[in-house]
Amino acid sequence: MPLISQPARYSGPAGQEPAVTPAVTPYSVIISEVMADPIPVIGLPGSEYIEIFNRNIFPVTTGGWKIVSGNRSKILPNIVIDPGSYALICDASDANAFAFFGRTILVYGMPALLNNEGVITLKDSHGNIIHTLSYSADLYESDQKAEGGWSLEIIDTGNPCGKWDNWSESHDSKGGTPGNKNSVEKENKDLEPPELFYAIPEDPASIRLFFSENMDSASLANPFNYSVSNGILQPLSALPEGPAYTSVLLNFNIPFSIDKVYRVMMLDLMKDCAGNFIDKNSVTDFALPRDPQISDVIFNEVLFDASDRVPEFIEFFNRSEKVIDIADLSLLQYDPAGIIKKSFSMQDHHFLLFPGCYVVITRDARQLRAFKSDLSGKYIIELRSMFVLPDDEGHLALTNSASEIIDRLEYSEDLYKYLKAEPEGNSLERTSPDLNSGDQSGWLPASGNSGYATPGCRNSQTLTAGDVAFIEVNIIPEIFSPDDDGIDDNAEIKVTCHDPGSKLTVCIFDARGRMIKVLSDNLLSGTVNTFIWDGRDSAGKACEAGIYLVNTGAYGSTGKNMNSRKAVTVIRRY
Repeated sequence: MPLISQPARYSGPAGQEPAVTPAVTPYSVIISEVMADPIPVIGLPGSEYIEIFNRNIFPVTTGGWKIVSGNRSKILPNIVIDPGSYALICDASDANAFAFFGRTILVYGMPALLNNEGVITLKDSHGNIIHTLSYSADLYESDQKAEGGWSLEIIDTGNPCGKWDNWSESHDSKGGTPGNKNSVEKENKDLEPPELFYAIPEDPASIRLFFSENMDSASLANPFNYSVSNGILQPLSALPEGPAYTSVLLNFNIPFSIDKVYRVMMLDLMKDCAGNFIDKNSVTDFALPRDPQISDVIFNEVLFDASDRVPEFIEFFNRSEKVIDIADLSLLQYDPAGIIKKSFSMQDHHFLLFPGCYVVITRDARQLRAFKSDLSGKYIIELRSMFVLPDDEGHLALTNSASEIIDRLEYSEDLYKYLKAEPEGNSLERTSPDLNSGDQSGWLPASGNSGYATPGCRNSQTLTAGDVAFIEVNIIPEIFSPDDDGIDDNAEIKVTCHDPGSKLTVCIFDARGRMIKVLSDNLLSGTVNTFIWDGRDSAGKACEAGIYLVNTGAYGSTGKNMNSRKAVTVIRRY
């Protein structure tokens, strides 16, 4: 069943109504507004409603359609919705309350909408999915509006499969716009191609592929669009999985071999429901996972004291030679006496963690992606029901399917105090995967130069075997021309510090010894720290051509101090 972003159109003679109403296609009628939590009352009836919008150029009838919320569903009565018009789905007991808001579809025993998050699906009389919406309180920008009384509205009805980027809290003073044009309506097209995230073995002869967004199911359903390991294996079938179609199940007639890594390749014929084709040569690897043993998977980074810019997260690292499914892991929180206080099983969240790779778990993937824009969503697992980490100190353990503890982490805000750092919004990083997790000297706050957190990538405080020098300073290029011509406009000052946790001060001096700009003032360092000088002083004024000194002061966490002075030359071509 294809999913399309454009509504079906009648192609008969101009000025004539069709003898038979064309079939309703997916996304031609959409959910356009939801009031899941109507209390406190702002200016609308204190009842739940779902607004739908007919994107077709012909009227549609809802007889036999079904509205589904969670695991409950109800069949809709036969109501005609004109083209380009709205209708409200509400409980029959609220008929009088919503009578003034236009066309209503009254349902006896309307399925309840969960306040904080839920999935609503609209199906036709044959059970085909017309539209589905996954909503949550995170779609609200205002914490006050998220408490109730305000609806969620779609921004662009032409982008019906958009996620959080195409939904917003209502801006209408009544709290919503039932039966009318949405208060947040504006053009908001989906121009981004979908991304193939990862593959997970379902059993020894089938795999499930996951995508970054809702896909066109017709393009997913062709098994000839896929191959494994340069065509060695071809799926017998490809089964798109609703209601959102963010995954497809591929079945093969030959089982996969243990300890062998396979690569899935796709033709660039797959597209999302907005019509954007997937990038050429999209690939992902998979293998049959093996059971994790002690120290195979370790805690590598933790941010336990969230800030407005970055949420709590835990990063795991696979230091073994195995491919491991994190669904075989559980996270425990225990007290100092060793008594388990909370536990969270990841059994429903499959992800293949390859040797030498990272995965990040968090309750808020959207905020984490906003904090670190270059972090691909394929390395983030959102666990909304995961327990909150204590802010002052915590005791965590990672267990396998046999309930064996494979790694521990004990953290405390005291780890920040001797460096005069603040834990809020600043993660703790393991300096080496070979160090014992219980050795607190092997954990340091992430560097300021890294943004105070490095989810999904190499830790800023990672020690490299054989490091002996305290700091090394390199300037590239040593002669630069800040004239905005795109060639050597800036000087990159790279400070490699082999005493992680040191404080760095980087200043620019002119030839007369006057300090003209501070690039870093007592910044908590990482292993590699990069600073950019654009040839301007602290007031933003362009510096004259000449030789300048980059003075780097490093104040080591172990008491060592070191200064470095290197010359850099500014030239002007005008």
